[in-house]
Amino acid sequence: MRALPLQLGALLAGKYRIDAVLGTGGMGTVFAAENIDLGRAVAIKVLHDELAQDPDLARRLRQEARAAATIGHPGIVDVLDLGTTDSGAPFIVMERLDGESLGARLANRQRLTPASAVGILLKAIEALAAAHGKGIIHRDLKPDNIFLTIHPQAGVKLVDFGISKQVTSDLTVTTSGVVMGTPLYMSPAQASG
Repeated sequence: MRALPLQLGALLAGKYRIDAVLGTGGMGTVFAAENIDLGRAVAIKVLHDELAQDPDLARRLRQEARAAATIGHPGIVDVLDLGTTDSGAPFIVMERLDGESLGARLANRQRLTPASAVGILLKAIEALAAAHGKGIIHRDLKPDNIFLTIHPQAGVKLVDFGISKQVTSDLTVTTSGVVMGTPLYMSPAQASG
C-alpha cells in the first residue's frame, strides 16, 4: 500500500488542515481539507511522492490548475491555489464538491432517465463550450470527470483538466501524436493521435 503524501491533521502551507482522503488515483491523492484562515472547505490534489520529481507530471498538475482557473465558468471546478508540499510534491487547491461523479451514479443506478441524461449532458456541453471558448480542450471527458453536485444546488461540474491542451498559447504539455486519455471515451481523432 502506498504511503499518503500528507498526514491527516497536518497543516499544509500554513493554512490548509488535512481532514480526510477523498480518493486516490494513479497520479495522486485528493484530500478533504479546510482553509483554517477562512473556515472554507476545500479539496487538495497532491501528486504521489514518487511521481512528484517528474517535471512533466508536475507541469501537468500546474496546467490542470491554470486551465480550470482560466475558464472561469460555473460548470468547471474552481481552482483556488497551488503550491508544493514540504517534500516538494506539487498540489492544487480546489473547491470541495458535494455529490458524486456521473461514473459513480451510473454504477449505483445502472441507468438514467432520458430527461436526466439530457440535462446532465447539456450542462456538461455548456462547460465544454466555455473551455473551448478559452482555447482549452479537456481530452479526458468521461463519466468519472463529470461531477454531479447536490449542494448548494444540483449542478454539473467538469473536473480533472490534467491532460487538457491549450491550443491558443504555449501551455501545451503533451507532444503531438501522443495518445492520452481514457481509450473507452476517446473520439476517433484523439485515439489516432
